[in-house]
Amino acid sequence: MSERPGLAPAAGAAGGGARPPQNPGSLRRPAHYNPQKPPEGDLPCKPRKDPLNWGFFCVFPERLQKNPQAQQAPGQAAKVPRLPQHSGQTLKAPQVQQNPRQTEKTPQIIRTEKLSKSFGTNAVLKEVTLGIPEKKISAVIGQSGTGKSVLFKTIMGMLKPDQGRVWFRDTELTALKPNDLIAMRRRFGYSFQNAALFDSMTVGENLAFPLREVLRIRDRGEIRRKVAEMLEWIELPGIEAKRPDELSGGMRKRIGVARALIMQPEVLFFDEPTTGLDPVLSETINNLVVRVNRELRITCVMITHDIPAAFRIADKIAFLDQGYIIAEGSPKEVALSKRDMVRDFLRISFSELKV
Repeated sequence: MSERPGLAPAAGAAGGGARPPQNPGSLRRPAHYNPQKPPEGDLPCKPRKDPLNWGFFCVFPERLQKNPQAQQAPGQAAKVPRLPQHSGQTLKAPQVQQNPRQTEKTPQIIRTEKLSKSFGTNAVLKEVTLGIPEKKISAVIGQSGTGKSVLFKTIMGMLKPDQGRVWFRDTELTALKPNDLIAMRRRFGYSFQNAALFDSMTVGENLAFPLREVLRIRDRGEIRRKVAEMLEWIELPGIEAKRPDELSGGMRKRIGVARALIMQPEVLFFDEPTTGLDPVLSETINNLVVRVNRELRITCVMITHDIPAAFRIADKIAFLDQGYIIAEGSPKEVALSKRDMVRDFLRISFSELKV
């Protein structure tokens, strides 16, 4: 089996020496990121010293202008923005304007067409049409309980849609027989929200499990080599003998990603990769997502509530609300959406704490 580019060979392995250890804080940012100004072609924004907050002013440039009507009167309580409440009426599928330049030049590795899924009388997905660009980072955002995880599981074939179709390249997954679908799933990796490691196994045994049980590798030397290479790549070398309960939350997250990567998938799904982590560890995981995409050339699709990070690292963003995709495109295009739900959601997500 050919090795995916970007993985450093183990010490003494043919083709090179051991990959030199790196500082976990030195994980590189995406090529287009500049902490002092937005990417070329973005909205003009005021240079910031804080590299994590300039995106707020790019998304909402009007906050840079003085607005007399927005001044808070002395002694008046600050108004907290609220998300609009829905009337409860049946919504019609909104028309999302596609970006012709993106659809023409960027090949889509995954496509869905009018995908719908219900559980009893609860309609979770409603005619979702979405394209995932190949070898890019895509983020699905929205309020909790809007069907983001159901969308992932339906795309992977873990849930059968009520109607609609799903393609992986030129293969329609929804038309495959069960055995063929299982074989096709090997091209997908899934990083669970809580890492989902086996508590009764060591870190090395957790990483070896898919190699032994899915890929049917029986050579113990090869398994040990692949496990060591993967731990070296995620910058956690030499912890094969540790158990999950001996690891920190960030380490468990990285081991969960490593277990998905060791299968060498073409698409890796991340289900809320930074949930439960402090800002420093969250940044480490977000940078790991960027490394997976840039160095291993793997298509990454993530569900996240870390909205500033999604706008910083994602090439494409889709906003899911009440089962519909109501905004889709580049971060700039989604930020310019006219929909109240999208704008209020982003305004609250990018708001700054004033002390």
